[in-house]
Amino acid sequence: MVKKCNACKENKPFSAFYRRYDGKVNTLGGYRYLCKLCDNTRVNIARKNNRSYTKAAQRRSKTPIYKERSKATSKRHRDKCSDMYIRSLMTKKNKHLKSSDINDELIEAWRINLKLKRILRTIKGDQ
Repeated sequence: MVKKCNACKENKPFSAFYRRYDGKVNTLGGYRYLCKLCDNTRVNIARKNNRSYTKAAQRRSKTPIYKERSKATSKRHRDKCSDMYIRSLMTKKNKHLKSSDINDELIEAWRINLKLKRILRTIKGDQ
């Protein structure tokens, strides 16, 4: 199936559109009305034209409430060993590795390795 972007007026597959997560599913299949390319272009233009908004967002990100929320989210990803967390670890360890180069088998191997290291660390701490 295809969906038409309201900005570029092209018919594109659903994979070219972001999902809507705001609870409103009045669009076809719960996808946004702009394709990813048009949506990213729109956001970049808005950010360039409205520097005060981006500065306010930067100030907001430095507030204690935001920092605590961010720490809690990071801890949740670390504890779950989520794919996103594993990918970020892998790309930090190897600067030449891109996120797109990492497949599911490699992520699962890193996840097992990480869990084993954590178990060994707790055993050493108990002794």
